[in-house]
Amino acid sequence: MATDYQVLARKKRPQVFEAIVGQDHITKTLKNAITSGRIAHAFLFTGIRGIGKTTCARVLAKALNCRKGPAPAPCNECDNCVEITRGSSLDVIEIDGASNRGINEVRELRENVKFAPAAGKYKIFIIDEVHMLTKEAFNALLKTIEEPPPHVIFILATTEPHKLPLTILSRCQRYDFRTMPREGIFKFLKKTAQEEGIKIDDKALSLIAGAADGSLRDSLSILESIVSATEGKISYEHVADILGVVDSTLLLSFSESLINKDSDRILSLIDELYSYGYDIKQFSKYFLNHLRDLIVISISKEKNLGAMVFHVDRDRLKEQAEKISYENLLQYFSVFYEAEKEIRRADNPRLLLEVTFLKMMRMESVIPLDKILKQIENLKGNLPKNSPALSEPLKNPGSPGTENPKTEEEQAPYSLKQNEGGIFPWEEFIKRVEEESISLGAFLRNGCIKEIVGNKITLAFEDSFSIQTISKDKNLKLLKSAAAALLGGKGELIVKKELSAKKTSEADEGAEKEKKNGENLFQKAYKEQAVKEVLEIFPGKIVDVKVLK
Repeated sequence: MATDYQVLARKKRPQVFEAIVGQDHITKTLKNAITSGRIAHAFLFTGIRGIGKTTCARVLAKALNCRKGPAPAPCNECDNCVEITRGSSLDVIEIDGASNRGINEVRELRENVKFAPAAGKYKIFIIDEVHMLTKEAFNALLKTIEEPPPHVIFILATTEPHKLPLTILSRCQRYDFRTMPREGIFKFLKKTAQEEGIKIDDKALSLIAGAADGSLRDSLSILESIVSATEGKISYEHVADILGVVDSTLLLSFSESLINKDSDRILSLIDELYSYGYDIKQFSKYFLNHLRDLIVISISKEKNLGAMVFHVDRDRLKEQAEKISYENLLQYFSVFYEAEKEIRRADNPRLLLEVTFLKMMRMESVIPLDKILKQIENLKGNLPKNSPALSEPLKNPGSPGTENPKTEEEQAPYSLKQNEGGIFPWEEFIKRVEEESISLGAFLRNGCIKEIVGNKITLAFEDSFSIQTISKDKNLKLLKSAAAALLGGKGELIVKKELSAKKTSEADEGAEKEKKNGENLFQKAYKEQAVKEVLEIFPGKIVDVKVLK
């Protein structure tokens, strides 16, 4: 009786393209190719383990060698189909690249290629884990794959396509198999459980789907091992215990303590981990996923998150996500992500785990940028309307109860509060003038604002020509009009001949440069050998240095 038993992974292996789960983009393409007769001489199937690469290769072989074909749907009844399903067909040769990786095996394959198929239309070579072949084996296979006999088809399968030589990749029609989503595996397992009469709750199936890590075959193997280990209906607790999965309640307790910054509780929970026999490295991996779920819930506007969140207790997860900001969760995730990599390699993972949690609890809360901007706006709104402008000079402290009289010259510089600037908008003033007269704007750029007292603006220029040009009635009228527009309709311009601030700065820089050059000349003079000898005979100091031209 035991010899008749088939494991679920073999029993549920698809025999037609339609039964292959989650790879519609590949199965449709292959069926269309068979229907149209555009069949490549070499295929490359890539993807993670257990997602149907070899299965698809066998179905393709049956579709090509079926006595009713080539047809997109093999009959699975003729001798050729049955033999391929059993693995006994002489025309479909499966080679394990890991154990037949040498040049001698490839030479033998090249000899077999020459012979015509025994019963089918094609002789098909399926090479699994082809990336394991040696460099010499690839070189020997290269010419055969490039120009095989018309009756030969190669189907290469690999989990690591990046290890294949480019010369091989360029000669194959490539198909990338997608990793199975968690929700897809869950639906497949639920259907399988119903067909096989297995009683298991949805939470347990969801846990198995997560543990399969995208592999359909792995999910069936896990399900079968759990069925063998339990009696009656399979619960979430049974699956968690067998797989060594950290209980969701424990993960929630950790995150709750982290949010509340309860260090005593955290240390107590880590102690519980050890008492329950959990692997710290495994726990770190699960807690990282737990933080990820919190982040997804905190930013998602969807009520039904479906497969987006792995956690089984989503209501409690939502409650926790509301207590902490998205920015803080990102900060925690970043710290724990780096720590998890260290914990995997650590000799004392418990110590590192404790320190990591304590470190996260000591971290300052991150204030979101929008809240900071809102606080700044609120502060601006609370400022008194009649507060002095930033450009107003500080008053000299006098005796209490007395005020110094102000002359016109001592008036506070004009406050452009109405102008929302705090200082006279010089660049905007020039641009307004340039709109009317480009040449006049150019003259303005040679000058500067000397002072602003009340509504009087004094402009300083370093040359008489600029002053004469600007002082013309036409130009002065234009300038006053532009200034008045910026000052709310009031403004008076005064033009003076004076060294501008820019030139003054340049003059100061020139003097400083000259001073430094003089100091350098004195240093050079003291280093001259002749000067040294003179100073030794006649003690004294150098008063002046001149460069003779």
